[in-house]
Amino acid sequence: MNDQRFDESEWRVQERARALDQDRAGPSADPRVERYRLAFRALQHATRTPLPLDFAASVVRRAAQFDREDTAERWVLRAVGGIVGVVLALYAGPMLLDALASGLRSSSAAGPALGMLRNPWLWTALLATAAAALVDRGWSHR
Repeated sequence: MNDQRFDESEWRVQERARALDQDRAGPSADPRVERYRLAFRALQHATRTPLPLDFAASVVRRAAQFDREDTAERWVLRAVGGIVGVVLALYAGPMLLDALASGLRSSSAAGPALGMLRNPWLWTALLATAAAALVDRGWSHR
C-alpha cells in the first residue's frame, strides 16, 4: 500500500521541466526544474538493451519451476504435520486421557485439577499444536 500523498507542486515542477526540455529552452532559474531536466535527459539517452527473443518463455518456465517447488514444500509440511499429529496421539494421548479422567473423577476438589495442569505432556501437546497452527498460518500467508 502506498501511503504517500500526491504533491501537486512537485508534479508542476516535473511538468515544467519536461516542457522546457522538449522545447530546448535555456536553463531555468529554479534548481528543482534543472534537476528534473537532467533526469529526463539521462533517461532519454540511457542505453536500452533489448530483451532476448525467448524472454516470455523463460519467465513462464521459471514461474512453473517455483510453483512445482512450492507444491513440493507444501506436501512435505503436510506430511510432517501428519506425522507429528499421529505421534502426539499415540504417545501423549493416553497420558492426557488418564490425567483428564483422574481430574474428572475428583472434580469437587481443586487439587487434582491443578495436578492435571502440572502434567508436562499436556503443555507439550498444547505448545506443539500452537506451533503447528502458527507454521500453517505463516505458510498460508506466504
